[in-house]
Amino acid sequence: MRRDGYAAAAKKKGPWRSGFCGHDLPADSHARCHGVYIDRPCVCDCHQEKPVPTTIAELEIAEPTVIHDLDENAYHAHRGSLSASGAKWLAPPNACPAKFVWHRDNPVESKAFDLGHVAHRIVLGAGNDFEVLVNDDGEPYSSRLSKAAQALDGAIRDNGKVPVLLKDLQAAQAMADAVKDDPIAGPLFTDGEPEVSLFWPDEETGVIRRARFDWLRNDQPGKRRLIGDLKTARSAEPNTFGKSAADFGYAISAANYIDGAIACGLADDPAFLFAVVEKEPPYVVTTFQADDDLIQIGRHLMREALRTYARCTETGVWPGYATDIQPLSLPGYFIQRIEEAS
Repeated sequence: MRRDGYAAAAKKKGPWRSGFCGHDLPADSHARCHGVYIDRPCVCDCHQEKPVPTTIAELEIAEPTVIHDLDENAYHAHRGSLSASGAKWLAPPNACPAKFVWHRDNPVESKAFDLGHVAHRIVLGAGNDFEVLVNDDGEPYSSRLSKAAQALDGAIRDNGKVPVLLKDLQAAQAMADAVKDDPIAGPLFTDGEPEVSLFWPDEETGVIRRARFDWLRNDQPGKRRLIGDLKTARSAEPNTFGKSAADFGYAISAANYIDGAIACGLADDPAFLFAVVEKEPPYVVTTFQADDDLIQIGRHLMREALRTYARCTETGVWPGYATDIQPLSLPGYFIQRIEEAS
């Protein structure tokens, strides 16, 4: 719009749409619109605050609490509690409270998890729903490269759903079928309840802890109660997935889930199982049980994270990796290479 166009617009009354806010424009263009021009508000929905789930967002937890039908977004919106996912930013050896508080206050769901979310939805029958990306003629998009596909992708996410390409949905369905057909993993996700949310106060720190089971099996007389967690991975080979468990902090998750089940009176000695399905054909499935060593390490890491969370909450200071000058050393493998070459 030319400068005289802006002058003419200023004489008008009521809302308008900024030239920066067309739906086919990239997201960073919206940021250039301040939402108002000479007392006239821009009507683009990019300026509207997205509703925050408030089911329990401000709920004060005074005792162990189990919620069976809590919306996924509401669970993640709860403030003042620490989950295993959050604890991974606070636990050694790479604790960084500054990153924890940033991710807590600026939640962004990675699109890399979309395939896993869809597979979860199909297997568990719970969690955020999904929607296939199709054009105005009802034909499925083959990619997200076009502006129209990207705009639809954003609109679906704004509605709380997971956008998915048809080819990815077909892959997720194949993964889900592999899990259901597996003689070990298949029965794990039956005779029970999906997406059970737990909140409980930590005795030592007073911090409220939380967990959300993928699947909680019903009690069976004479048997340990089972907690099932569905994972999608590049590899379900035991040694490779063991490395993934270390890299992604799955020990913290397992320990937190078991502690939550005990604290909330769901089981005295539950067993935690990972059902892992590969993302590529033939969608191999392997089921793992968290052993005692993994649980003890996870509890230690969770304990350190709880203490750090309590301390930072009390002081209001959320430091980075270190609070003093650190020595810079070369890694051992590099020094060894230099010595071998000398």
